[in-house]
Amino acid sequence: MRLLQPVKISGWGLNGKVAKMEVNGADGGAGIVFNRSIKAAVENAQVIGNCTCLKSGKGMVMMVEHFLAACYGIGISDLMVDIEGGMLPFGEGSAQPFVRAFLRAGLVNTKSQETVKLRSPIGVKDGKGFILLVPGEKLRIHCLIDYPHLGRQFFSGFITRKFFCEEIAPARTFGRPPRHLKERLGFGLKRVRGWVFPKRLRFNNEPCRHKVLDLLGDLALLGRPLQGEIFAFNPSHSLNLILVRRLKEMGA
Repeated sequence: MRLLQPVKISGWGLNGKVAKMEVNGADGGAGIVFNRSIKAAVENAQVIGNCTCLKSGKGMVMMVEHFLAACYGIGISDLMVDIEGGMLPFGEGSAQPFVRAFLRAGLVNTKSQETVKLRSPIGVKDGKGFILLVPGEKLRIHCLIDYPHLGRQFFSGFITRKFFCEEIAPARTFGRPPRHLKERLGFGLKRVRGWVFPKRLRFNNEPCRHKVLDLLGDLALLGRPLQGEIFAFNPSHSLNLILVRRLKEMGA
């Protein structure tokens, strides 16, 4: 998919400052590039403060996962993104604001990217979390989380554009946001054992759905759509990046 018109988005960043971004379509094969020099690729990725960040040379862009999830879920692969302040707008903590902005701007079909197809299963582990990826005809994700403050939650589905936009993109994040940000999120919050959640959930398993959202954002760093079936238990950005790096090592 290609973006027809430029998109401008602004809002609070995790650093408590106003973050502004402008998104423009790019030529096929360019990939997603921030500030003209930082490509959305796993080689440039690292985890800082439970967020996925991209760094190349002296440039850094923080908290890219929700934006990249929107790109992956809709199928947008080539963009030029200009960021002021080095951080993307946090918005409501989901991918939905980016999805809505893309749809308002308009999209046009382009030549489909070649997909990454597995020949054998891949398993990765980090702490108590693990991800198993097995060959499959379409991308399907099964996610189970089990945290003391949440209990067990499960979410599963084939990742189509419609399914992503309706069932995954609206899922908001949870965790320990900076104090200055909690006053600016624009929706009610509740605290459970030191963790902060939206007071009124959009889905009973909204935290689990958000973990799938984060996983898709990190999978976007592969640079090509993935074909296969994923079984994830307590995934994290660190674990997601281990998976993407393993895929790269295997020639993906």
